[in-house]
Amino acid sequence: MRHFLLFIATILLTISSCNFVLAQVDTSSISQTRNYVKYIDSINKLDYVQDKGFMTSVADGSIKTNGKVVGGFGIYTLSNSKGDTAFRIEYHDNLDINIYKTYYFMFDKLIYATLELQNGSANTKSIYLKEEFYNNGNIVWTTTNEEKTAHKYSEKTNILLYKDGLNFLVDFKNESKHH
Repeated sequence: MRHFLLFIATILLTISSCNFVLAQVDTSSISQTRNYVKYIDSINKLDYVQDKGFMTSVADGSIKTNGKVVGGFGIYTLSNSKGDTAFRIEYHDNLDINIYKTYYFMFDKLIYATLELQNGSANTKSIYLKEEFYNNGNIVWTTTNEEKTAHKYSEKTNILLYKDGLNFLVDFKNESKHH
């Protein structure tokens, strides 16, 4: 009986410490980031973003294997009207499956990213969705939802979103210097 009570006490202590760790996530900053993302997405959907002091740009190309076109990609950017500050960068390609990587920036810092895989059938369906929230370069919250079929595309989902997002920002900054 004594061992049983010790076992129960250990379990309760473990659960309470896990709850304490979860409670350390600043849910207000997560909520603020979600609101910012909704705001940026709403601007991105406007027909005339330039009327609101923003600019959109598109870069696209083909993906080749052994000299043969096997797919395509696009990079869609929402920036300020000067084109030197990115708010949103979305990458999409359709090689084997549709992949969408979307990065959100505030004051040139990556604050949120999503990675989504969608099947290419007539009723497009998300089979993988990951989101990450960042604060000063650290992941503060992440969620992942995936279907069983997503494991076939692990090479597309096994990326470091934060590093990838920063690479897109560097490319954006370099491109903006040349224009």
